Amino acid sequence: PFTIAGILLGIKDVYELCKSNPILVQQVLHKATEFLIDYCKAYKAMGIQGVVLCDPMAGQLESNLVEKFSLIYIKNIINKLQDNGFIFLYHNCGNNIPYCIEQIRDIGAVGYSFGNSISLEKVAEYIPKDTIMLGNIDPFGTIRNGSSDAVRNSILELKEKLGDYKNFVPSTGCDIPYDSPWENIKVFFDACG
Repeated sequence: PFTIAGILLGIKDVYELCKSNPILVQQVLHKATEFLIDYCKAYKAMGIQGVVLCDPMAGQLESNLVEKFSLIYIKNIINKLQDNGFIFLYHNCGNNIPYCIEQIRDIGAVGYSFGNSISLEKVAEYIPKDTIMLGNIDPFGTIRNGSSDAVRNSILELKEKLGDYKNFVPSTGCDIPYDSPWENIKVFFDACG
């Protein structure tokens, strides 16, 4: 919801508006949340078993604002729709994750995906062992611009660092750029396996 609000209100302006005009931001957040609930209900009605709920702009919010302008709306969506047949994975690639990881953890998603701007080792201990934790290979620097060896080594290094966490699944830290070399994508999946 916060990312939608940022797009509607202006990506550069929304952070300042949280302080100067919070009522406006919250009105947009309510509308964005209603839209997302209806959108996810339609997926659920079609038999889709879950969605990835991305709110990357919320990762740039000051830690004292993240609950009020993001997580309360995320929780609302998850609480209304998540059940045994429909799950949510939460994705946030912002760099403020370590400062609000306990709040993020409490939204109740089945899994959490984090971007490469943070160290997963710093947040892994906060994710419940029965909850999936995904992340956080650099999609640009490694997948798009790195060598095949760099892709493989990044994944193997991350798997080694997080080997004690059985709920960890290697993933990219965000979308893979469309012009990434196919060889790097193949190596990524081979090394994850």
